[in-house]
Amino acid sequence: ESQVLRATIEPLPEWAAKHLKVDPGSAGVILERLRGIDGKLTVYVVDHLPEEFAGVLPTLEKDPMASLYGTLRLCYGVEAAGSERVFEAAPAGQLLGRRLGVHIHFPLIVIESVVWGATSKRIDCCRAWVRTDRLHLAVHA
Repeated sequence: ESQVLRATIEPLPEWAAKHLKVDPGSAGVILERLRGIDGKLTVYVVDHLPEEFAGVLPTLEKDPMASLYGTLRLCYGVEAAGSERVFEAAPAGQLLGRRLGVHIHFPLIVIESVVWGATSKRIDCCRAWVRTDRLHLAVHA
């Protein structure tokens, strides 16, 4: 399950502009979602994309279950060719605790991700906060 909380074009946060290799203050696509598994709220995620990919917003707003990368492929012919993900543990805090339905000290996994296409152009960066009691993460290298 997926619920779109925000789908807009606005200035990118500094960290996202850096990861996307665009000028600070550049406009970009911001997609904020709550995602669940089997009816249980599991992940809060905020994706940031270059403004040129704003055409994905109508599809993702209309169908919150649509795949972001599948929509990029359909709308722009862009496919993810590689990514880098950094994982760290953090307490939920007040805002994320409310969003994910946990107490402020609940341990979350924070994933910061950068995705690029075949030409090495950055197509997405995101931060996701994952409930550790509802999702098993495994990394195979």
